[in-house]
Amino acid sequence: MPKAARIILFGLTYVVAYMLLGVYLFRLSGASVPTDISGEISVAAGETVFNGLGKCSTCHSIGDEGSAVRCPNFGVDAPRFTAPIGLRAASRKPELSAIEYIVESIYNPNAYVVEGFPKNVMKPINRPPIALDDDAITSVILYLLEKSGIDVTDSVIKEVVTAQHPFRGKDAAGEAGAAPAITFPEGDHEEGFYVFESMKCFQCHLIEGAEFDPGELTPEDLQGGVGPELTGIGAIQTYEYLYESVVNPNAVVLPDPSPDKKYSAEDGISKMPDFLDTLTARELVDLAAYLKSLGTDLEPGEDDE
Repeated sequence: MPKAARIILFGLTYVVAYMLLGVYLFRLSGASVPTDISGEISVAAGETVFNGLGKCSTCHSIGDEGSAVRCPNFGVDAPRFTAPIGLRAASRKPELSAIEYIVESIYNPNAYVVEGFPKNVMKPINRPPIALDDDAITSVILYLLEKSGIDVTDSVIKEVVTAQHPFRGKDAAGEAGAAPAITFPEGDHEEGFYVFESMKCFQCHLIEGAEFDPGELTPEDLQGGVGPELTGIGAIQTYEYLYESVVNPNAVVLPDPSPDKKYSAEDGISKMPDFLDTLTARELVDLAAYLKSLGTDLEPGEDDE
C-alpha cells in the first residue's frame, strides 16, 4: 500500500476511534440517551411527555399554565408556592438536593407529601397506569428545571441521571416485600357508563365530552364541581384507587381549591357518600371499568377488545 494511502487510512482510523470514544463518554455523562419519545433526552421531549403520554398536566399546573389542582403547582402560585419546583425542592428534605428530591418524588411520591395534599393520589410514574420509561422521566425533569429558570447544561443532565440510578430499570414486579396482587373481575365499561348515569354521579363530577340523561334534574343541578372532575381519571389511576374511591371516599380526600369548599368539609372529610351498601358487586366492577376507560380511546358502545 502506498505510504500516502497508509497515512490516510491511519488518520481515518484515528478519527473514527476518537468519535466513538466521544460518543461513549457523552452517553456515559447522561447528556444524550436514546428514548422512545423523540430520539433523545431533552427539554422538548419532556414538554411533550408532560402534556401527553405522562398525563402530568392532568394533575399539575405550572404557574398559570393549566388549571389542574389535584396535586401541587410546579410553578409560582402565591401565596402557597412562592418559588418554582426546581428552586423550592431544595428545601423539602435537607438531606436531598433539589434534583434528588424531584427524582424521588416521581418514583416514590409518598416519600414526602406536601402539606395539604393527601397520600396515594399520585402513583409512581414508572409503573402502571402511566409506566413511563426512565429516559422519558429524565426529559420531564429537565423540562421542569428549565421552567424553573434553571439552565439545563450537560452537568445538570448528568446530575439528574445520577440521581435516577437507584430507581432506573425497576418497577412494581419483583419488589421485595410487595403485597400479593389482587385480581379484579373484568367489568363492562359500557354498562358502567349507565351505572354512573343512573346514580346521577354526573351531578357532582364533571366529565368533559360525556353526555348523560339528566332526567328530572334542572340545569342548576348539573353545574358539577361538588366533586373532583373525572375527565381522564382512568389514564392516571389504578383500579384499586377507583374501587376505593367509590366504597370509601374518605380514604383519599383531594385538596379543595374552591373558597366555599364544594367537595370537602372543613375537617377534610369528603362530602361524597360511600356506596358500599347501595351498589351490587356487578355494578361496582362495571362502574370501575367505566372510570378506568376515561382518558382512553374507549367510549360507551365500543368494543374494548
